[in-house]
Amino acid sequence: MWQDIFKRNPQIVKRKIAGDVILVPISDPIAKQQRIFSLNEMGEYIWDRLDGNLCLAEILETVLQKFAVNEAQAKEDVMHFMQSAIQQGLIKKQE
Repeated sequence: MWQDIFKRNPQIVKRKIAGDVILVPISDPIAKQQRIFSLNEMGEYIWDRLDGNLCLAEILETVLQKFAVNEAQAKEDVMHFMQSAIQQGLIKKQE
């Protein structure tokens, strides 16, 4: 999975409201659920890099440079974010 490239669902927009970062579905089945998704600082950082250009290993490397976290914790955090985002339909693997 670390060599896979992912991209954001184009039907999801990121918004900053009162200091919080949220993802808002604007159409398709996710929007019908009337859900929004909150991101922490690392989640926002990862989200911003899921543009279909970087593989997950490259994103992990930038996370290690940006945040004061060891490699094992960074891998766990990135993987947790990715699994959740895939399950919710927020991102998908680039074909």
